[in-house]
Amino acid sequence: MARRGIELEVKFAPVGERTLDELAARTAFPGWRVIGRHSEAQHNTYFDTPDALLEAARCSLRRRILDGGAGGIEWTFKRGRGPGRDGVARRREVNALLPGKRGEFPKGKCEPIERARRIAGVQPLQPLFTLLTDRHQIELGRADGARVALALDRLCLEGESAYRETEIEIELCDGDERAVADLALWLMRSYGVLPMRGSKRGRALAWRRGLGLPVVAPALALELLAERVAPSRGAIATPTPLIVLASPLGSEQAERLAEALLARLPGAKRALAGESGPTAEGVTGPQIAVGIPALARDDAAITAWVKVGLPQPLLRRLTDDAAAAGVDPWTILRRLGEYVIPSQRRFLDPAARQTDLIVIDNFPPPGDDQHLTPSEQLKFLGWPTDTALACAGAVALGTALERDHFLRPTAGGASGYLRVRLREDTAWVSCTEAGDAARIATYEARPRILPLLHNLGYNGAGSLTKERRRYRLGGWEIALDRVAQLGHFCELRRVAADERDLKTVAAALGLAAVARTGKTYRALGREMAATFPAQPPVSNPAPAL
Repeated sequence: MARRGIELEVKFAPVGERTLDELAARTAFPGWRVIGRHSEAQHNTYFDTPDALLEAARCSLRRRILDGGAGGIEWTFKRGRGPGRDGVARRREVNALLPGKRGEFPKGKCEPIERARRIAGVQPLQPLFTLLTDRHQIELGRADGARVALALDRLCLEGESAYRETEIEIELCDGDERAVADLALWLMRSYGVLPMRGSKRGRALAWRRGLGLPVVAPALALELLAERVAPSRGAIATPTPLIVLASPLGSEQAERLAEALLARLPGAKRALAGESGPTAEGVTGPQIAVGIPALARDDAAITAWVKVGLPQPLLRRLTDDAAAAGVDPWTILRRLGEYVIPSQRRFLDPAARQTDLIVIDNFPPPGDDQHLTPSEQLKFLGWPTDTALACAGAVALGTALERDHFLRPTAGGASGYLRVRLREDTAWVSCTEAGDAARIATYEARPRILPLLHNLGYNGAGSLTKERRRYRLGGWEIALDRVAQLGHFCELRRVAADERDLKTVAAALGLAAVARTGKTYRALGREMAATFPAQPPVSNPAPAL
């Protein structure tokens, strides 16, 4: 029996095992009622001609065997583009559920196959690859008659253990398509996932051709990295394997994944990021090198590019501000989808093209941002001397140029403004946490966050540029800032446990008698502008004749 229609769905990836488990265990979804749920094992084989005529015509043919054949064999023909940059796919779809054997084309009439053969002509339809998908699906309905299917997928490529992904799909079954956008926004703000470009078929095909990379969440990345360096049963002993992790300049993501790997892999040790060399004496487990220079090493067993998506608390704030400003749910969905970098290698950062795996963390564990937000800080109107820094034991961490952009949501309210700090290839977004006006939380993001905020309706509220020299002194960070049009400042920031209080650290740096302030650079800049307003240029009158 054939079924025709328009497929409308939104895909989300990468997602971690925890996200899938939490969604599968939910019994209530705000505004929706659960009308059914089931789990199934899918054996999805994709077909095309030797010259890829179906792909050229933006079509696909899929054979889906459910639960080993007990659930039937479904043939599906799709025509149209897959999910765009916003993760939304609208395609014509024809399905036929027929009896039959696993390796055979049906002998009777099958409209999906007939449509594919019209495009194939005289060329035969042959299998390309098979994706094994473990799916848990939840059917949801709401009062206006809309019905959607929320699919939670774990998939792998048959015969290719290195290719594994997790994915969430929302597919419209009946009713107004706005229901898809509403559920998608709830999912994003609740679980920190973002729309993903590309289909399962497209991503697997790109990977087989060497044009794309698996894009996974950190938990799955740990599993894949550990498997690659695990000793094979009965294998001859080999030198300790090397894992290389890199992330955009200014990002801490690769370091965080390295720490997790060190805790997971017995005997794992850190290695230098530079040129390959002999294994350190006494090292029996894997070695882990971190940094972009390490990508040039030719002795790595596996390499990974690690970057952040949008942390869930920040994503919740952005969707709430956009909704309060009256931005349409579909517009919010598309803008956030366009922020995501697709999985195809040609769209990724140039350095990522040298790696085997892309890791994106859209859902960091609760409290994982604490190390980014100092528990105590204060500004001094001046710098300590180099001698004072050396005598105190401060360790230099480097110098960077930082550009701060301040943005305010269109709807205003008590939520205040956002500060986007661009540093090297990374952005840091700071905002007041909901319900706690005294706490400013800081989250890592991508530099593309700035145009995203403008597209979501935020308005510019000023900017400033500074050169920052950073030092570490125990649990304190010392920031020496040269701020354009303001002057020189020293910030002391408690970022970890330390017995010394702020007064003791300031005295050690020779800052005890230096004037101090608790004001932000933005506030100081506004005071400066009010005290010394810009004067219009003086026009010289023409001399009298």
